[in-house]
Amino acid sequence: MGDLFNAFNFENVAFISSNVYPNNPAFVYGMGVQSNGQLAPVNPGFMKLRNADGNYDPQTTAQQGSPLQAQMGLRLTF
Repeated sequence: MGDLFNAFNFENVAFISSNVYPNNPAFVYGMGVQSNGQLAPVNPGFMKLRNADGNYDPQTTAQQGSPLQAQMGLRLTF
C-alpha cells in the first residue's frame, strides 16, 4: 500500500501569522490619512507574496508543511 501527499507538488506557502511575527510587512497597510489630511502612501510590502524576481518573499511568507511526500507500507502474512 502507498500514500502520496501533494501529488502535484504545489508550493504550500502562506503569510507568516501576525501572532508569530507581529510586524509582518504583509499586514502593515499604513495609517491611511496623514496629519495634513492627505492620503498616506500604501506600504510597498502590503500583501506582497513574491519578490520582483518571482521567488517567495522570505520576510512575509513561510513554507506550510512539506512539498511532495510519499509513504509506502508492506504487510507480510505468515
